[in-house]
Amino acid sequence: MKNRRLYVGNLGHSVTNDELEGSFANYGDVEKVNIIEGKGFGFVEMSTHSEAQRAKQALNCNSERIPCSLLQG
Repeated sequence: MKNRRLYVGNLGHSVTNDELEGSFANYGDVEKVNIIEGKGFGFVEMSTHSEAQRAKQALNCNSERIPCSLLQG
């Protein structure tokens, strides 16, 4: 099964789970969001690998420039 979990970096300390979910929801169904408090990064799990790929490609190239990468495994 291909991975559908993304690492998301460079988050401002004021970003909430709801805001991060909203950014990714444009590219598919978000199943889970987990921001690591005070660290500036988090994880987003999409419902499929293709949605995760689509979100990664779109968000790495848009004006928000949210760095993200698919996790291995």
